[in-house]
Amino acid sequence: MKNRITYGQLERVLADLSFSKRVVRGKGVVYEHPSTDTVLIVSIHRATDRVPDFVLASIRLQLSAKRGVSAADFDEMLQAIAA
Repeated sequence: MKNRITYGQLERVLADLSFSKRVVRGKGVVYEHPSTDTVLIVSIHRATDRVPDFVLASIRLQLSAKRGVSAADFDEMLQAIAA
């Protein structure tokens, strides 16, 4: 998938998956899903910034391993939000 996903769009997908967001000033942004003990950490960003491919790949792997969300399902969610 050509990367045209913004952090704002990614945050909507993560919110749909019941992740909460917390900003650690000067450090990064933490997305947490306590019931599955899943923690995703990314750099500070604007909602309109594009998400780098390596960040999407890391999140895709962690969602698959911890939340049981397949890579295909995650990509489908991203495509739907980007449409």
